[in-house]
Amino acid sequence: MDLQKKIFWIPYILQWCHLLALCLAKGPPFINQTAVSHKRLIAYIGKNFRIRCPITATPPPYMQWSKDGHTINIAWERFRIQEMGLRIKDVEIEDSGLYTCKATNGFGSVQLNFTLTVIQKVQRKPQLLPPHPLNQTAQRGEQASFQCHVKSEVQPHIKWLKWVDDPSTLSNVNHTIEVKGRKFVVLKSGENWKRPDGSYVNKLTLKRITSEDSGLYICLGATSLGISSRQAFLKVHPDPKLYRPNQKIPPSTSGIPLLAICIPVVMLAIIIGAVFLGIRCHGCCSQTSHSSNHQHVQHLPVPTSHHEYPVNYPQMSAYHTPNIHAGSSSMSGSSSCRVASSSIPPLRH
Repeated sequence: MDLQKKIFWIPYILQWCHLLALCLAKGPPFINQTAVSHKRLIAYIGKNFRIRCPITATPPPYMQWSKDGHTINIAWERFRIQEMGLRIKDVEIEDSGLYTCKATNGFGSVQLNFTLTVIQKVQRKPQLLPPHPLNQTAQRGEQASFQCHVKSEVQPHIKWLKWVDDPSTLSNVNHTIEVKGRKFVVLKSGENWKRPDGSYVNKLTLKRITSEDSGLYICLGATSLGISSRQAFLKVHPDPKLYRPNQKIPPSTSGIPLLAICIPVVMLAIIIGAVFLGIRCHGCCSQTSHSSNHQHVQHLPVPTSHHEYPVNYPQMSAYHTPNIHAGSSSMSGSSSCRVASSSIPPLRH
């Protein structure tokens, strides 16, 4: 009997526990982030469209919708506020704008924004407008940048890729992808900027570039209808003013070329002077010997000693110096010098 009573009270106990849990779980509304797929929405003209607002709370919140700051009410005939969203019937181009859903209960409120773009049926993929991106050349340590211009009826996803053999060499990387056996890294870039002509621009900036940044860069413009791409190259020149930490600066050699030029010039001048004096002396003695046979003696000054002769013969050791014998101090002018002509070797050029 006691067991039956206990079984009878079990369902009631469970209900009370459930109610107690609900009471304890009361609080302000919160956004279920896992249910938020996109905050940028696209609707087509003439179609029905629904905007979901994943906000929950206990007790259930009061939902309020607005467009561009104006509250949506019953007077908006094509708009219906539902439990988990806003339904728009027969979408028109004027329905584009910023939509806000706001949830409020006794504990607080929270709101979530959506951007709706209304277009006609898209028939083609985005186009990348030439000439961008352009090939770039820069020196090591400088900054380089690429621009990508995309023409699309809806806002495209613009990404920058770099073709590399080893992705670990780059630091400005989101993740790596592989296409047809080639490795590409997805680079971090700025937000898309919409131009007045309706096209979109995205800029990639590389700071303090190094030789590893050289290579092929690709800009991708993608929508649900397809992908378009254009490519450009970056060439990095080394900075001649920069030295590596372990590179030694060679010593100055500015004095070596001057010394290398002066020494041969001085030696050549000495050799030419010695050869010229030797030839002159040889011609002088030959002329004297020839004149004596015709009784026309040419008087030449004769040194009285070896110390008075002006030529320093040891400097001509590289050339066979003529063997000239000076006479004694008592010799007359008619026998000014005797030359052993057989001892003079031929002059080598």
